[in-house]
Amino acid sequence: MTQYRDPRANLQQAQNLVQGKGFMGWLTRLFMGKSAANQMNAGIEQAQAHLNQADMQQRILATGVPARATVRHIQDTGTLINFNPVVDLMLDVYPEGQQPFQMQLRTAVSKIAIPRVGDVITVKYNPHNAYEMAIVQ
Repeated sequence: MTQYRDPRANLQQAQNLVQGKGFMGWLTRLFMGKSAANQMNAGIEQAQAHLNQADMQQRILATGVPARATVRHIQDTGTLINFNPVVDLMLDVYPEGQQPFQMQLRTAVSKIAIPRVGDVITVKYNPHNAYEMAIVQ
């Protein structure tokens, strides 16, 4: 049976290799070259950003304030996460008992339930930082 490893530990191990830490890191740097190392660093940074975004979304879904939002605009970014498209949404957010506000949200959506302009969706957001928002699925 395969043992689960935390993705952050895997990223740290990859970062150590690219930075030339340890014997394997030294060999990796020696044979990879600077261009390949830069490409690997960029990939590691992108993976770290996705993990941070996923952590924030999980926190917001657990502790955020629910609100209704109307989709004003949607645009595909061309990126896929687990074969689901990542989109930019422009939303009109209507929190209960508070002033409505507009928000732009970049998030992965199910390819079988992509929101359309005019759709009303449920979101959760951080009342102390409205830029932290997640779609309730």
